[in-house]
Amino acid sequence: MSFLSNIFTKDKAKTMRLDSLGEFSYANDGRDEYWKVEKPVGLLPSRFDFGAVSGSLEGPYPVALDAFRFYAERPENLHSYLNDLFYSKLKEKYGDFTIKDIQSNFYLKSLTCKSKEEFEFGFHSNSDDVFVELFCRTGSVTEVHIDEGCCEYV
Repeated sequence: MSFLSNIFTKDKAKTMRLDSLGEFSYANDGRDEYWKVEKPVGLLPSRFDFGAVSGSLEGPYPVALDAFRFYAERPENLHSYLNDLFYSKLKEKYGDFTIKDIQSNFYLKSLTCKSKEEFEFGFHSNSDDVFVELFCRTGSVTEVHIDEGCCEYV
């Protein structure tokens, strides 16, 4: 490669095909290393747009990949993590609702996995620009964040 090519050529992102899930690219944001995908894989809904699997430059960590694959193939299982913390946070904004209301008014937008006990997932409203992110530690939801006006709502 010539000197000028080295200066003006961007490093191509390292990518890896992960079994039946498709192509992921390596990312390091200075705090975490992970393999990401920005489109639906497995049985994730068509509007899903961010997935991350903890790992290193060599590849995703097996326990993280197993967790991601589990939820990508069974996204409905994430609803079992919706607890009182989740419902009380959403009640402030939407009033009373049921799991069926969640399933019909929100879609799964993101999923980030370190293991089956430590992961995050987010739902986005179908009707307005509201993103609800749930943080699971030790196998249960320990934090819920609601962001309004955070995404480009389409």
